[in-house]
Amino acid sequence: PEVGTALLRLAAACAATGDFDKMKETAQRALKIREHACGPDHPRLVAVLRSLARAEDGLGESEKRLQTLGRALRIMEASVGEEGVELTEVLLDLGRTHLQLGHAAPAAEHFERARRVEELRWGRGHVEVAQILVPLAEAYGCAGNFVRQHRLLEMALSTFER
Repeated sequence: PEVGTALLRLAAACAATGDFDKMKETAQRALKIREHACGPDHPRLVAVLRSLARAEDGLGESEKRLQTLGRALRIMEASVGEEGVELTEVLLDLGRTHLQLGHAAPAAEHFERARRVEELRWGRGHVEVAQILVPLAEAYGCAGNFVRQHRLLEMALSTFER
């Protein structure tokens, strides 16, 4: 496990220097170690999968990133349920990736789920929730729903100005 942790930190350092090939290679090594130590569906894999997904993003491998993040989400859902606060970051990563690919509907779906999770955690009108409204509004705008986009951005702005 210590080797896996060191590799995960090395992957983060590779990201800081923009070496996404090395980051991916390092994250893949860390993933193999964690899978061997914990099993293929253990929640400890999620941090490694997110690191691998960041490397895939840096390399422009968006479809692979979707698969990697999808696996991370399935692991987290099995561990914490459909509304666990631990899901938020993976849901946001998935939403952003779908948005990059021009998939407005799945992006909005992931952002909406992240918003619901954070509303349960913080309550409506909290700045943490408002931060999710901005990419959610972008997804609706990409889908051509400009009325919804406008409403969400107004809600976010109202929260930020308090």
